[in-house]
Parts: sequence; C-alpha cells; structure tokens
Amino acid sequence: MVAKAAIAVQDRSRSALAWTRRAASQSLTPRFVQPAVSSTRLDIAMRIGPLVLVVALFALLASVILYAWTGLTSGSTAMPTEGYIALIAGVTVSVVVGVGLMALVFYSSRHGYDDLPKRDDEPERGP
Repeated sequence: MVAKAAIAVQDRSRSALAWTRRAASQSLTPRFVQPAVSSTRLDIAMRIGPLVLVVALFALLASVILYAWTGLTSGSTAMPTEGYIALIAGVTVSVVVGVGLMALVFYSSRHGYDDLPKRDDEPERGP
C-alpha cells in the first residue's frame, strides 16, 4: 500500500515537472483574442495616437509661448523695484519649500516611516 502511494506521488511530481518544462519552453507572449478591426487599421491607429498627442502638446506649448511673448513685449512700463523684490522672495520661498519637502520625503523613506504598520502581537511571516 505504501509503495503504491509512493509511486503515485512520483508520477504526480513527474507530470508536474514535465508540465512546467513544457510551459517554460513555450513562448511567454500572452495569447489574446483577435481584435474586431483589421490588424492594419489597428496598427495605423496605434501609430497615429501618440503622434496626435505630441502635435497637440506642441500646439499648446506654442500658444503659451506666444501668449507670454505678447504679454512681455506689449510696451508696458518697466517693473518697479518692489516687483523684483516680490519676485525674488516668491521664487526663494518656493525653492525652500520644495527642497524641504523633498528632504522630508527622503528622510521618512529611509527611516521607515513609509512602511506598513505592524502589530507586535502578530507572528512574522517568512518568505
């Protein structure tokens, strides 16, 4: 009886090993259902999408640059000294806040503040 059980276990392990070898030798590319549209139309659509996005973003960038250029060269009076002081103070405060927040992100990440909470009464799970 024990011999039959051992043989059955060996047969199962051999079939599982053969299955994993077969799965590993096959292509890892997933098999998808055929799309409803033809592959050439799908290829064209997939190539045009990013192109349209890039063109739209460049158009938006060009419009912002044009708006800024017309605003800066409209022939208004020069900025007063108080404006330059406010500009420098605003940029300085923004940079200090940005650097401080990034420092806090790195500090909390390296000192374990971003880890998931663990209870002391739960047993640790091994890998």
